[in-house]
Amino acid sequence: MPLLSWWWALWISSSIAGGLVARLSASATTLDALIAASAALVLVDALNLAAAVLAIGVVRTIDRLQRDAAQTSGAHA
Repeated sequence: MPLLSWWWALWISSSIAGGLVARLSASATTLDALIAASAALVLVDALNLAAAVLAIGVVRTIDRLQRDAAQTSGAHA
């Protein structure tokens, strides 16, 4: 399930990047540093958004696979 792998990679990446951006934001003492931290935060948010979209895809795929398995086994969904 490559969708799951992509979601996992994005989730881990956004978590690591979020931690780095938090440190960057905490140490920002100038306006330029705050602007850079804000721009980095926007990128982290984009990673989180992409991970969320993939998570929806993962859940839908799992749901479809479970429904297919239930239909082939004769169970009622």
